[in-house]
Amino acid sequence: MKILIVATPRSGSTSLLRAISTELKLIRYGEPWNTGIRLKKGVIKYPIEEKDSYVVKCICDQFPPSLDTNPIDFFTEYIKEFDKVILLSRQDKRAAYESFMYSDLNRESYYWHKPYFIESTEGYENYKVKTEYFYKLYELIELISIRSNKPIYWYEDIYSGDKDKVIKVLTELGLEEYYDNFQPYIDPKFRYRQFERKLI
Repeated sequence: MKILIVATPRSGSTSLLRAISTELKLIRYGEPWNTGIRLKKGVIKYPIEEKDSYVVKCICDQFPPSLDTNPIDFFTEYIKEFDKVILLSRQDKRAAYESFMYSDLNRESYYWHKPYFIESTEGYENYKVKTEYFYKLYELIELISIRSNKPIYWYEDIYSGDKDKVIKVLTELGLEEYYDNFQPYIDPKFRYRQFERKLI
């Protein structure tokens, strides 16, 4: 089985990648064409050489730098190579934005995938380039959805803790049998952002 996750930032895509790769026993490729996080080792060669049984997760503007294309055209075609496709985003853009900015501005001291507490969001909008980039990704995933005729699934459903909502999404994806297995990854009590500072 081959599964593709295309997402906006801070939408739970890494946790979902881990759930799928671990519970379905698939080889995992997390952001294979992210030139930022793969600066030292280099990006994964395209096409991925594995023939089957893998899951790929990409932020929606990431595509192989070796190709002369754009994200919309790339994903419209790339999606066709997979058995299951998950376009993932977040309805609460503000919460996602705050998470993105906190993680990006604290990248020297904060690992993107662990609990955190935001003291203040004051001044975030002063970073105009980062802010515009973030919101452009929402336009991009909507265009990918339209072009590929694939629905967008929402963080607020998958990570809601509401069994009916979660099972509805998993059933549409043909993954309902993994509901219990996925709980350690998608239960909202494990969310990264904390709203009360924990005293040690």
